[in-house]
Amino acid sequence: MAKNLTDDSVRKASPRDGKLTEYRDAKVPGLALRVTPASAKSWTIRYRLEDGSQRRLSLGTYPAITLSKARDRALAALTGVAAGDDPASEKKKKRKNAVAARRDTIEAIGERYFQDAVKGRHRAGGKPKRQSTLAMERYYFDRHVLPEFGPRPVASLTRAEIQDFINRAGDEHAPSTARQCRVVLQRIFSLAQWQEITDKNPCQFIHAPDYMTRERVLSDGELRIIWAATAPLRPPGDFHLSPGLAIAIRLAMVTLQRRSEIVGIHSREINRGERLWTIPGERTKNGKTHLVPLSATAIDLIELATNLPEYAGGYLFPSPRDRKLPVKPGALTLGFSRLANAVGLEDAKPHDLRRSGATLLTSERIGVSRFIVSAVLNHTGDKGGSAAVTAIYDRNTYMPEKRRALEAWSALLSEIANYQTRGSNVISFNNGK
Repeated sequence: MAKNLTDDSVRKASPRDGKLTEYRDAKVPGLALRVTPASAKSWTIRYRLEDGSQRRLSLGTYPAITLSKARDRALAALTGVAAGDDPASEKKKKRKNAVAARRDTIEAIGERYFQDAVKGRHRAGGKPKRQSTLAMERYYFDRHVLPEFGPRPVASLTRAEIQDFINRAGDEHAPSTARQCRVVLQRIFSLAQWQEITDKNPCQFIHAPDYMTRERVLSDGELRIIWAATAPLRPPGDFHLSPGLAIAIRLAMVTLQRRSEIVGIHSREINRGERLWTIPGERTKNGKTHLVPLSATAIDLIELATNLPEYAGGYLFPSPRDRKLPVKPGALTLGFSRLANAVGLEDAKPHDLRRSGATLLTSERIGVSRFIVSAVLNHTGDKGGSAAVTAIYDRNTYMPEKRRALEAWSALLSEIANYQTRGSNVISFNNGK
């Protein structure tokens, strides 16, 4: 039975016999206060549509919604019903749209991209992406893209907004940050477009700074300084460089492999008997297993790393926070930067070691062919055109040639580091003949 509810009666209302109880209001037809067995209170209104069907609309909870506010909301709903509307259905539709909107945000689709890319489901005909690639993309997503656009629905972003964001990323951080942010947004919009979440991709025609090709080649004197500064047992000097990172930098110099491949070396990848380092495809840039012959100097460096206190039988360069994980590539970059600043090397980066070694390999001082150097570096650039077809059938890893090349490079590096000279400035490289 309906009666005029009051603020006092609403406040004192309790469930009858421990069951859900409704107290109907006589002042506004259909309005009722619902009280659960746990004494939680909420407002509802019942109404009929023109076809005779009955609906119930929730108006909110008490005391957040007072009696006065509940009556106002109920009267507004009844006015809509009189005009032919269905407030309950409209509310349900809005709730559904809100849920859909949350699924369509940059944050939600970004998370879906990182989950799907692991299994290659981020695009049609996709292949699983390498963890190192996803880790880099995740870094820029979390640090830059998410704070800027996280809650925004993808369909709401414009090309002008994205371009402004990319410009600011380049100006406030670095050109590489702008490029990587564009890549991440492109991936997100490609997934959204493929899944028909949006029909546009505003990342098209977005400009980001081009990659600047570095041409820095370290001189003999600079290579000598770096070798001396990375002595694993050197006394503490003007900069901090752990013995592990010192060995890692030297190993990068000797093997000419990428920093991520160096810091991620696991003991199971090393075959001391065959003097061979096998880098699995999931750790290489081109996704292909890479065999690296190890010179005597490289073997000695690996042995030094396994004798460090932090070595626990797995990764040669374990993370100081978790020895079950390798140190991150950024740690090597940071250590090298400290070294370069301390010894006065201008504009020197870890990748310059790789470029310098490759340059000296092809120089007349050693005389290795560019093709073999490409094999040493695990490049795929020399396999274009008809060579790409031949590469499908030619599985020769050119191991003897790569071994002779790295042995010759190790010998030249030793001469440079120890101020040694030869009667001739050419190291014989006669392809074993």
